[in-house]
Amino acid sequence: MAEERPTAAPVARRSPRFLRHATSGCRKGAPPRHVAAAAFAATAAAALAVPSPALGEGSAQLGPRQALASETVLAVDILDTAERIVWVGSGNVRVSAPSGAQLGTFAPNARIAPNEGPGRYTLRAELSQPIGARWDVAVEGAVAAGGRLSSTSWALDGGSFDQSGATSASFFALVGDETSSGVVELRFAGLAGFEYAVFANETGIEGGPSGTSAPLGAAVALPQYRLYLAPPAIATYSIAPANVADARFSGPAGDCNVVTLGVGGGAFRFDSDATGTYEVVCDLDSDGELERVGDADLVLRGRMGVGANAVAWAGTSGDGTRVPAGDYHCRVFGRTGELHWIADDVETCYPGVRMFAVDGDGARVPLPLFWDDRPLASGTSADPMAGGRQSPPLPPPTGLSPGASDGIAVAYDATLGGNARGWGNFSTQGKGNNGLLDTFTWRFSAESDEFDIVARGAADDSDDDGTTDVLELCVYGTDPELADSDGGGRSDGNEIENDGTDPLDPTDDIGFDFDGDGLTNDREFVLGTDPNDPDTDDDGRTDGDEIDGRPSSDPFNPDTDGGGQRDGDEIRDGHDPNDPSDDPNADFDGDGVDNDRERAVGTDPNDPDTDDDGRTDGEELDVAPRTDPLRADTDGGGRLDGQELLDGTSPTDPTDDIGFDYDSDGLANEREAAADTDPADPDTDDDGRLDGDELFVPPTSDPRVADTDGGGRSDGGEIEDGTDPRVPTDDVGFDYDADGLRNEHERALGANPANPDTDGDGLCDGWREVDGVCVAGEDLDGDGVIERGETDPLDPDTDDDGRCDGPADLPECAGRVEVTGGALWGCAVSATDREAPGSAWTMMFAAVAIATARRRERSQDRRRPDEA
Repeated sequence: MAEERPTAAPVARRSPRFLRHATSGCRKGAPPRHVAAAAFAATAAAALAVPSPALGEGSAQLGPRQALASETVLAVDILDTAERIVWVGSGNVRVSAPSGAQLGTFAPNARIAPNEGPGRYTLRAELSQPIGARWDVAVEGAVAAGGRLSSTSWALDGGSFDQSGATSASFFALVGDETSSGVVELRFAGLAGFEYAVFANETGIEGGPSGTSAPLGAAVALPQYRLYLAPPAIATYSIAPANVADARFSGPAGDCNVVTLGVGGGAFRFDSDATGTYEVVCDLDSDGELERVGDADLVLRGRMGVGANAVAWAGTSGDGTRVPAGDYHCRVFGRTGELHWIADDVETCYPGVRMFAVDGDGARVPLPLFWDDRPLASGTSADPMAGGRQSPPLPPPTGLSPGASDGIAVAYDATLGGNARGWGNFSTQGKGNNGLLDTFTWRFSAESDEFDIVARGAADDSDDDGTTDVLELCVYGTDPELADSDGGGRSDGNEIENDGTDPLDPTDDIGFDFDGDGLTNDREFVLGTDPNDPDTDDDGRTDGDEIDGRPSSDPFNPDTDGGGQRDGDEIRDGHDPNDPSDDPNADFDGDGVDNDRERAVGTDPNDPDTDDDGRTDGEELDVAPRTDPLRADTDGGGRLDGQELLDGTSPTDPTDDIGFDYDSDGLANEREAAADTDPADPDTDDDGRLDGDELFVPPTSDPRVADTDGGGRSDGGEIEDGTDPRVPTDDVGFDYDADGLRNEHERALGANPANPDTDGDGLCDGWREVDGVCVAGEDLDGDGVIERGETDPLDPDTDDDGRCDGPADLPECAGRVEVTGGALWGCAVSATDREAPGSAWTMMFAAVAIATARRRERSQDRRRPDEA
């Protein structure tokens, strides 16, 4: 179909009194019959001339009996430049672009191009539509599904008050804003208002408490939300709950939570992270329920912003009555997507309206419904509805639940229940006639922590103490229910207004004796005694007795005369607390031991240090380490007790007295401590030498080791032997190199007592074999004397026969003259005899002699098992 150019057409204007209330039995503002007939004829002619587009949004959703009034400003959301707007209905429409520029006037079925591209285009029909005739607005070439047609205020004509003129349509409110929006469905069942208007906003009717209905003319309600005939295509479904925090009440006196009734001032304060609406509710009837409607509780509603919010104190409950004095629990609720549906002169809605949140997937979430119809003339009691049920002025305290989306609407009756907010009986009578009925809900609600407020009159003085409750709570911090908050004897008012004392400190109340000691508080302040303690110095005598009694005493000194007995005890015993001489427990010498005890112990009560050891008698008797106060050197170690404490030594241990040698071993106690020897044992290692000799008399030795050189003989034994306790090889009776010769024999021979084979010929110096070094042996009987049959441990070739005595092959043995007997026989031969024929006999005799010697050696080895 070709696009049509805008054409001018006559305008049949609807009466501007369209929304006037109806008079009984009369149709409200019906257009003249000839106007309606002409409009219907024009529509029919246009329909014959131009093919109709696909069914759009309009009477198909609202029903054919809901005629569009020309006062309604329609809007179409265009999402793409290729889309076209098509109007179907009676008469032409005037179209405006998003900028407000006029596109022109268009005839029915014209394809209207959105010349400014995507945006919201407005349409106004020049004629009100005939009842029963089709009208709609379509978007051709739509690039997205969803509702496109909306209005902020739908003015409709159902043709009558009765059920035949009712509609059961739904409107879809776009709540929030277009960048973060949600959708709420207003689902009507039996909405019959004849000529009526439907619109919605965020806060309800202005000029009265938010959420309350009102008679026409008594208040104003402004359209705000766009109402679509289908879930809008532009909805983001991203609206989210708001968080509210730090909710509190701050009165005129700073952060004090006290409300001064009749004066005002102060505000409820809270923080929010989103824009939306707030609801402050305080439980005035103390029933534990925060009631959103009615006059039982304080309810304040309004718009909130991001960040800090302040709501001024109103001072009245829901019905406008003054809040009585009391303490109340409160909360702040933060709402996003709050919606108030205003029914403008709707006589009947039966069985009623229900509301559901619409999610992005099309799911429906039931939303609680609230209303307050009490301001209406017929709103103070339930009104009869078409089905015999009664329409109550208030919903349940927590709101009316609409139930499941797929359930049927049942008009709510306070006795019978129900799920829909309904009223009227399809007549001109009922609460909706000439009224603005507010029904509200919200998409999301978040609540703060509970906080308290205290409401008091400016002159209230609950405890009659002369100071108002407000001042007690907010300025002085006293208890407004207790005349004497500190219990000190003076009323708070007197302390504040007259005395200049602290109403929270009982000890400063003038003329009163808080601790009952016989001195008034103010006198104790002058004296410096403790008004909280009847006996400041704890001497067993009250402050009043010490000051005013006879004999008097010092209330700050438990023993006024210093005689050793408390003042109270002296009074009890009949003594004078100012005379030290009569104290039975006096300590004349001040050594910490009373005279009676000193006499019992034997110390001198007139001398603080009886034994003159540098410690007082009291210290010796009672302070650790305890010592004998009658003995200057308790441990007998040579040092006075007092000096030992200065030295850091023990006065009960004689072995640590500095400068003294307790064991008389030549070492002072402190030297023994440094040397790690026993100061109580003169010979710590029991080696026969005194510790002092071992350290300082040559040859010195280790006083902690009995055999310093490890040679086998104790250090004391070596001193007796004349050997060196630091040389292990000279220990008498011991064989250091284990070769069978004792050290002293080796020294006698001139052999090395540290080398088992002095001459290195492979034969051990003594009779014993040393494994891996030498075999036995040269001195076969180990007596230190070389006898017949033995060889010289200092000469590897004893007989100078050119062959070593032992198995070693040493250079010094070679080239020597052989002997036929040598040490064995004592007869020598010349070197030339080696090769003589008779030399064989000589060698034979030598071999026999050696064998005999070896047998002897083995026999001796068996005979000497006890060799050292």
